[in-house]
Amino acid sequence: MARFGQVQAQYFDDAGDPLSSGTITFYESGTTTLKTTYADINQTIPNANPVVLTAAGRQPAIFFAGTARAVLASSGGTQIVSADPVGETSASFGDAWVATKIYDANAVVIGSDGVYYRSLSAGNQNNNPTSTSGYWTLLYSIEWSTGITYSEGATATYDNILYQSIQNNNLNNNPSTATAYWTRIGIAWVSTKTYAINENVVGSNGVFYTSLQNSNLNKEPSANALWWVGTSAAAAASATAAAASATTASTQATNAAASATTATTQATAATTAKTAAETAKTAAETAKTAAETAKTAAETAETNAETAETNAETAETNAAGSATAAASSATAAASSATAAAASESSVATNAGIATTKAGEAATSATAAAASATTATTQASTATTQASTATTKAGEAATSATASASSATSAASSATSAASSLDDFTDQYQGGHSSDPATDPDGDAQVAGNLYFNTTSDAMKVYTGSAWAAVAPTATSVTISQISDLNANLDAFLATPSSANLITAVSDETGSGALVFGTAPTITGMTLAGAVTGADQTVSAINLKDYGEITNAIGNATGAKTIDLTAGNSVTATTTGATTWTFSNPTASDELCGFVLKLVNGGSATQTWPGTVDWPAATAPTLTTSGTDVLVFITCDGGTIWYGFTAGLALA
Repeated sequence: MARFGQVQAQYFDDAGDPLSSGTITFYESGTTTLKTTYADINQTIPNANPVVLTAAGRQPAIFFAGTARAVLASSGGTQIVSADPVGETSASFGDAWVATKIYDANAVVIGSDGVYYRSLSAGNQNNNPTSTSGYWTLLYSIEWSTGITYSEGATATYDNILYQSIQNNNLNNNPSTATAYWTRIGIAWVSTKTYAINENVVGSNGVFYTSLQNSNLNKEPSANALWWVGTSAAAAASATAAAASATTASTQATNAAASATTATTQATAATTAKTAAETAKTAAETAKTAAETAKTAAETAETNAETAETNAETAETNAAGSATAAASSATAAASSATAAAASESSVATNAGIATTKAGEAATSATAAAASATTATTQASTATTQASTATTKAGEAATSATASASSATSAASSATSAASSLDDFTDQYQGGHSSDPATDPDGDAQVAGNLYFNTTSDAMKVYTGSAWAAVAPTATSVTISQISDLNANLDAFLATPSSANLITAVSDETGSGALVFGTAPTITGMTLAGAVTGADQTVSAINLKDYGEITNAIGNATGAKTIDLTAGNSVTATTTGATTWTFSNPTASDELCGFVLKLVNGGSATQTWPGTVDWPAATAPTLTTSGTDVLVFITCDGGTIWYGFTAGLALA
C-alpha cells in the first residue's frame, strides 16, 4: 500500500497560482480503467475518482496498492499533466513498521531497531515488534529478543554465544544472567568467560573438565587443577547432557531450515508471477505478429497490382516490337541505298524526292513512337499505329535516292568524327611518364589540356604556362594532396572543445572511444562486452536477470587464496589440509562478501584467516563427505571478516 504524493502536497497552474479545485484522476497503469484510491492506509475509506483538490490546490490523503496512471487537470477539466506509472514503482521487502496499519499474518516489517520481524497473526495493529510479545517474531535470526516467549529446548544467541532454554514461558530473561532459565551450549573453554561451579568445558588438550569453583575466570583447565577436574563419571554425565543439548540444537536448526524452505516457496510464488507477466508479454508479441501478417497481405495485394502494371508494359513491349519491324524495313531501305549508289546520276536526279520521302518516314516513325508511349493504356491503338509505321516504311523503301543522300551525310559525319577525335586527343593526351612539351600533333600546349602522369600516378592540367596536379574528387585523398591541412588542423587542436567535435561525432557509430569532460546522459544501451567499473559508485538502478561470476578454485590443499577480483561466488573441493587467505576486498567503507561452496571440507583440516570472527568464536564442523556453504562478509576492507554457515551437509 503506497501513499501518493507528499502530505498535503500543493499543486499550481502554469501561471504559478494554486490549482484551486483541480482534480487528479487515477487509472490502472497503462489503461483507461479507473482505479480506486483510499483515504486511509487500511483501504476502508474510498476516495472519489477524480480526487478534488482544495481551494488552495492541496491534495487529501491518497493511498492505493501497486501502480497507477495519474492525470492532473484544472477544475474545468483541462489536462495539465499525465504520469504513468506512479505509486509502488519499485519492489520493496519489509517496510518500516507503522502503528496505525493493520498487518496480516506473515507480513514482514523493519522495527525501529533495524531488525526484520514477521507478524504472527492477522489484525495485528499498534503492537510494536521491538517491545510487544505474542504478535511478532524475528525473521532469519535466532538472536535473543525481549519480546519473544521461549519454550523449553528453544535456542537463542546472545553476545555471539548459543544458549538453550530450560523452562517453558521463558520471557524477558537475559540468557547471560538468568541461569535458572538458560544453559550455555558452547562447551569449548573461553578465557573471557566466567564459569560457575559444576560448569563443563573442553580444554585446549581435548579433555572434558568440570569447574570446581565459582568466579572461574581465565583459568586454563589443563593447567589449573584447583579450579578444574578432568574427565570423570560426573564429567561423562555432563557430556551426555551436552549431547542431548546438541540434539535439541539440531532440532532447532531443522526448524530454521523449514522456515528457510517456506521463504523459498514464497520466492517460487514470486517467480511464478513473473512467468505470468512474461506470458502476457508473449501474447502481446503474438498480436504484433498477426499485425505484421496483415501488413504482408497488404504488400501481396500491392504486388498483384504491380503484376497488372507489368502486363500493361508487356502490351507496350509488343507495340515496340511493331516499331522494331518498321526499323527493319528502314534497314532494308538502307540496303537498297547501297545498290542505288552505283547509279550516281539517278541519285542526283531523285535526291529531292528522297529527302521528301525521308521526311515522311520520320513523321511516321514519330507517330509510331507516340503510339508506343500510349500503349500502356491503349494497346490496340498502339498496334494500329505500328501498322501505319510499317506502311510508311514501305514507302521509304521505294525512295532509294534518300538513302544515297544519307550515305553522303554518313561520309561527312565520319570526317567530322575524325576531326573531333583529333581535337579530343589534343586535349586529353593519355598517360605519360613526364610533362609533355607539345600536344600529340606537335602543337604547343594550351590551357585546359590534360594527361595522366604514370610516374606520380596523378592527373595533371596545363594552366597556360605549366602543368599542375589536379585535386582529386575520389574517396581516397593523400595528406600530401591537401596543401593547407596542417595549418587548419593545428588551429582546430589549439582550442579543443566539445563544440569543435559535436558536428563530427553527433552521428558516429561503430567501435572506439570518446572521452568527455563531463558525464553524458545515456538513453538505452546494450553492452557487447565486459565493463570495468574501477570501484566507482552506481546509484538508483534496478537490476534484472543478473548473475555473479564464480571463481572455481577446483581441488584445495596447501595454501589457497580467494581473490575477490576473480568473483564473489567461490567453489572448491578439499583434497588435503588447506590454509586459506582472502585478498582484494573492496574499500573499508563498503560491504563486501562472498559465498564459498566447499565439498568434503571436513575430510581435512581447514585453517581460516585469523581475521575471521565465527559465532561463539568457533569455526563450524564441516562435512567429511558432502557439500557445505559458508558466507563471509567485511565492512572494513578485510580487517575483520564475519563468517557463518548458510548450510551444512547439503544434499
